Amino acid sequence: MKRYNLTAMLCAAILISGQALAEYKKGDLIIRVGAAAVDPNDDSNHLRLNSTALPGTRVYLDTGYSVSITGTWLFADH
Repeated sequence: MKRYNLTAMLCAAILISGQALAEYKKGDLIIRVGAAAVDPNDDSNHLRLNSTALPGTRVYLDTGYSVSITGTWLFADH
């Protein structure tokens, strides 16, 4: 897991450094494509009402990965 985090941070640093050097001006359209991950901790318990566990109220979550696409249009100079 540490190797994965180090690789992800290195890739992010390389991608971000190019964006920081770019000159953006009014009217520019910026499209970014990347990866998105959700890695929840599903140590949940049943909801309780007056110290009584309510059946069917426990939530189970899975890890998910997806492509992330974002767009920004600059309506004014910085």
